[in-house]
Amino acid sequence: MTSGPETMASRWQSKPDWWLIAMLACGLLLRVILAEGGGQRYFPDEGRYKQSVFAVQDSSEGNISKAMRDTFSRGDHLGFRVLMMPLAYAQQKHGWSDNTVSIFCSGLTSLGSILWVYGISRRLGAERPEARWAALLMLASNSMFYWSNHFMPYDLALWFALGAMYVGVHPAARWYHSLFAGFLGFCAFVTYNGYWTIVGIALAVHVLLALPSLLRLPLRALLAGLGLAVPMLILLNGADHMGYPLFESYFEFAGSIVQGDYDFGHRMIPEYLWYAETGLFAFWVFAMLWFLQAWFRGAVSDWRRPAIGLLGVVTLVGCLIGLSNFAEKFMVYGRLIRQLVPFFALTAAWTCARLGAGPSGRRWRPVVLAAAIVALGAVNQARTLRIPWDFPQRAQRFIDSIARKPLRSGEATVDVGLYQILSQDYIWPLPRHFDLPPHEVVLRVAHPLEFRPFLYEGFNRQQREAILNTDIADRVMLYQSPAK
Repeated sequence: MTSGPETMASRWQSKPDWWLIAMLACGLLLRVILAEGGGQRYFPDEGRYKQSVFAVQDSSEGNISKAMRDTFSRGDHLGFRVLMMPLAYAQQKHGWSDNTVSIFCSGLTSLGSILWVYGISRRLGAERPEARWAALLMLASNSMFYWSNHFMPYDLALWFALGAMYVGVHPAARWYHSLFAGFLGFCAFVTYNGYWTIVGIALAVHVLLALPSLLRLPLRALLAGLGLAVPMLILLNGADHMGYPLFESYFEFAGSIVQGDYDFGHRMIPEYLWYAETGLFAFWVFAMLWFLQAWFRGAVSDWRRPAIGLLGVVTLVGCLIGLSNFAEKFMVYGRLIRQLVPFFALTAAWTCARLGAGPSGRRWRPVVLAAAIVALGAVNQARTLRIPWDFPQRAQRFIDSIARKPLRSGEATVDVGLYQILSQDYIWPLPRHFDLPPHEVVLRVAHPLEFRPFLYEGFNRQQREAILNTDIADRVMLYQSPAK
């Protein structure tokens, strides 16, 4: 099945896809609920947002040179710090809450990635039902969901990278599509440096779609490379002229990523996906195998979308394992593994469209399949929504309701009358051990790091095992019964 520019134009000019709009609305509601539950600034890496806040403060006080120095003297995720400045300004000037800022930072951009995958599927020739499957699979993915209440660059960078792919798969791509795809790839890389892999795949797909024309193939590669390299060179040279050695900073930062185990990269990928997605990951694997067997049997006529999805998965897995297990240059983390999800979605959507199709008497099949995907996603996302970010406040309310005494904060354990609160806060590098006298636990709440996917973000095997084998739950303890 092929799609010319006129066919694609007519598709995009047709009436809105209300199923897609409904899915995005549900996704937005879930992300708002997650953000309102708190959790912002919990992870140490969220401190990069503070750098945006300080730069805005310095600028408002007229200290432009300090703001520029703090912004451009370090290469790590520079684009994220710059792009967060308007949100930092809105928080300063208009009193936006952390919850609201996280929605704009991660929530809306993760929804934007769902929309990009829908659009990529359509531009590669999918009819609306198949593109809806791709969007539904992205929406159900917990990996695409659980960072939505944090100040992290991952979703913003992924949005740029998938935007580059969307531009690059235009069915009538011209020279400016190549340049713009390269520029969006640059935006993705400077926003989060670790997503250079998906940028490379997005631009490689753009170049390969020029086949069978041997003339357009190198031309696309050249133009996409220019779109990526020219703004990068301008940034590096501009920073160098201002006295900020950004080029050296990039290499220093790359050499500083040493948390984890190089030889564990091959295990990290399936383990992380299992704990983040459980049954949905199993379905993705099944869907890819179903496509492969159909392909080998010669039963696939329209193979570009599922083949591109398969190419993305195989290439990313190969890069992550090769650079970790063999080259020992690049640690594998959960935030890097989640790059696989859009490619899984493209292939699985193709399979869903075929499994859901059938004789008129079997119209229940797509309904049952969609319900199963939604259920698998709901189970995972419900676990995310239950992460107790607000334990100190919850403990305060609990103790106040019983003891009517204020809680002093800032200590690992805080005595309040007969009650004591114990919280591990963020655990690094190993959980703390407390020698506690006999007590009764009157309030027990799971620690956020009991959410297993978080243990694949920089922890090594020893640290993961120590955390899993330690009772890290937050709790309020009673040492003796209150006086009658």
